[in-house]
Amino acid sequence: MKKFLAILVVAAVIGFGGGLLAGGADSSVLVGNLDLDQLIKDLVLVSLALLVSFFLQIIIHELGHLVMGLFSGYRFVSFRIMNLLIAKNDQGKLQVTQYAVAGTGGQCLMAPPAYREAGFPHRRYLWGGVLANAVASFLVWLMLGSRSLFGLVFVFVGILMVVTNGLPMQYNDARTIQLAGQSSNNQRILYNGLAINQLSAKGVTYTEMPDELFALVPPVPRYTYLNTQQELMRVNRLMDEGRLEAAWDLLEDLWSKKEQIAFPHYQGAIAGELMGLLCLLAPTDPRIATLWQTPRLQQLLQQPLMGTFRLKALHAKVVEKDDIKAIQLLQEGLTKKDKMPTFGEAKLEEKLLRHLLTRWQASGELATSGDSE
Repeated sequence: MKKFLAILVVAAVIGFGGGLLAGGADSSVLVGNLDLDQLIKDLVLVSLALLVSFFLQIIIHELGHLVMGLFSGYRFVSFRIMNLLIAKNDQGKLQVTQYAVAGTGGQCLMAPPAYREAGFPHRRYLWGGVLANAVASFLVWLMLGSRSLFGLVFVFVGILMVVTNGLPMQYNDARTIQLAGQSSNNQRILYNGLAINQLSAKGVTYTEMPDELFALVPPVPRYTYLNTQQELMRVNRLMDEGRLEAAWDLLEDLWSKKEQIAFPHYQGAIAGELMGLLCLLAPTDPRIATLWQTPRLQQLLQQPLMGTFRLKALHAKVVEKDDIKAIQLLQEGLTKKDKMPTFGEAKLEEKLLRHLLTRWQASGELATSGDSE
């Protein structure tokens, strides 16, 4: 997100400066006649046009996924722009909450049609965002052309969206399509992730989901962010089952591959969950302090999610030796159910938070006034 905004600003400044230079035959005359007030005004207008265009193009991009997904037999699960999330709750009704994913401006998640051995329809759903940006930019150009500053900026942002999502880069739409086309294993992992998210949105817990959704699918032809996603979901299931040592082993393996993991959100999640399990299972491990200071984890901890309060509580208990703060964080985390992206994840976090409360209170490790909802 930050990189993309930087590209927009730099490109806009270069384009604006180039336009000024191109508009004057003699640069010395141009500088001499420069109206500073007008220049500032133009820069402000360009900046506002960039922000509005960027926001609109993100909405258009995610709507493209939604429309093409529905056309391909998918069903709506959630729609996020920046940190505003609209999702179906466990009663099938729409609910608005806040949830951000580092490195992304938006996301439209949908429930896929039934999986077939020959694969499942995913290209139209994934290409939908790029197609929507291209069509919207073309229509605006036809209507406004070069007569409107906003029109020019809107088209410019649209082209950047098409390029940055339509060419395979790190973890964008085109890259996912490319990976899915490389092997049936990658298609299966993609399908499992979408199916798990759909069930979690309905309030189904990880232990209640079909076993085949968590079966290990080997990385073919190589390890990618799809495999990281698969392993993190397996970690969630192991924690839901209470198999903390098995989850620890899997997180250790993930952490050893951290240099291969480009998605910022995954980096933060791995560092956080590994830090949390070390606090529980190996409280003297010197890596706890290092993991806690991981920039991606610190960024993740800014979100008011149940899991972030759990991690903060573990750190307060084990590292800060502040029992009162630890239990207050656990209690506060229990009040954040409505901040979770899915009801299934909220159930898992409530289970983990209450486990810690019960464990610490029963052992007399914490002096508390009782838990709260």
